[in-house]
Amino acid sequence: MGKLILCTGKVTENPYIFPFTKTKIYSMDELSYYIYNNIYLISEDTFQYSLCDWIEKVLLLPEVADKIRNLLNRHSNLKDIVVSLLCCSDYYTEQQIRELIKIMEQIERLPLIKKRKIKADNYLIYGQYAKASSEYEAIVDAPEAAVFSQVEYGDIYHNLAVAKAKTISVSEAAKFYLLAYRRNQREESLLQYLYALLILKNEEEFIAACEEFSISEEQQVQLEEDIFAKELASLEINEYESIEGLSKLKEEGKVAQYYKELKNTIRQYKDTYRKGILS
Repeated sequence: MGKLILCTGKVTENPYIFPFTKTKIYSMDELSYYIYNNIYLISEDTFQYSLCDWIEKVLLLPEVADKIRNLLNRHSNLKDIVVSLLCCSDYYTEQQIRELIKIMEQIERLPLIKKRKIKADNYLIYGQYAKASSEYEAIVDAPEAAVFSQVEYGDIYHNLAVAKAKTISVSEAAKFYLLAYRRNQREESLLQYLYALLILKNEEEFIAACEEFSISEEQQVQLEEDIFAKELASLEINEYESIEGLSKLKEEGKVAQYYKELKNTIRQYKDTYRKGILS
């Protein structure tokens, strides 16, 4: 549930939309809230002249707009722009603004490579997968990446895999999920690697990976059923609807019967699917 913002200034019906996050704001109070709660997303690109125009022409605050324009014209640092905007609203106290300044100063002191990771993470969060992929690749290839721990380095590979899956192919993603798991030892990276192998129908490599990483037969079956259920959802609408219909059993408390019928349905589909692959 989102936070209810009680605005004290003008609330417009014509929102400003931040180009990067596509977030809509309708008042100076909402602008302050956005800045304060997304400080790790804020960069020099966040504040554009279009925001000044909106403040001036829509919120009817020309003095505030001129103040921010002057800061942009002078290429002032990010902290000055943020503080100026927050001080134009009474939404946050002076103490809260001081605390935010400390966080910004901590970010400023981060090594450049860690700032790049924050940038890459933000690209990923907001669906800009090609940009995220480019940033992550630059990070893992940089000598400065030595500042990251093995776990952190693995997490970067995991996020790169996500970006690759969205932009290039599952095959590319699989390679990076494996690199991720060898470093971070996170179950999620291993699971995504195994899922990728199943999607690719790479049975030989899947079996080898299960042996290497001690995946039980029961776990293997569950992984396969997870993938086939997803494929039914995207490829076989009629079959998927039959599985969705089984949910009534679960709602009626017939849990054991639900799972039994679910496994039978998926198993039938798997048999049909495999026959189609072999023919």
